[in-house]
Amino acid sequence: MHNPKISQKVNQAIVHAMALIPGDRTQSVPEFLRELGIGRWSPIPQWDSLPIALQLAATVAGILGAIATIIALFLNK
Repeated sequence: MHNPKISQKVNQAIVHAMALIPGDRTQSVPEFLRELGIGRWSPIPQWDSLPIALQLAATVAGILGAIATIIALFLNK
């Protein structure tokens, strides 16, 4: 089902990322961003060629860093 408030391109990227079968889903953040039409952004050159465990570790580290920043900003108010 397509939400008329978003473009067909964005809808297709979201549907692909949420596929029921894991192997059918978007496999990396850079791939998802390319499907969204954002470009060739990649935090690390050849990100897609890195082992998935390393991609996961880097992603988790980034998320934890963002959470720590938000907590620090909240506590300093």
